[in-house]
Amino acid sequence: MNSKKLFVGNLTYSVREGQLKTLFSRFGEVISVKVLEKKGYGFVEMGTPEQAQSAREALSETEFEGRNLLIDGVRPPLKSKKSNQRPGYGGSKEGSRSRPGDRPAKPGFGYRGKKPNPSHGSGRPGQRSPSSQRSSMPPRRNAGSRPRRS
Repeated sequence: MNSKKLFVGNLTYSVREGQLKTLFSRFGEVISVKVLEKKGYGFVEMGTPEQAQSAREALSETEFEGRNLLIDGVRPPLKSKKSNQRPGYGGSKEGSRSRPGDRPAKPGFGYRGKKPNPSHGSGRPGQRSPSSQRSSMPPRRNAGSRPRRS
């Protein structure tokens, strides 16, 4: 672990930042403490990565306020994949003006789902129209009920 920040989970909702600061200060300098109210977890930033590692090893799975603490290092956020589009092209509202050479939008372009058929049904889901209850096709034959030739 190379981080000075620690995730502290499985906290009771009554735990306050001062209590965590007192608990973690036994292992070194506590830079900051943040407890998320009504969530059951928080974050503690120690002075050095070594202090954070020693606090994690000593306090993980120990009882605090009636619960076993879950302590883990905070990982950096994943980098989002940037699109290869040029600025001004795409779905953003601020750069959505048309430019010379742009193709006009076609009706239904980009819709990949099944389009609703207005001739079937009343338009309400789960409702069948009277015409859809009868079929003009003959009933299906079961594959096993063929007449046998002798």
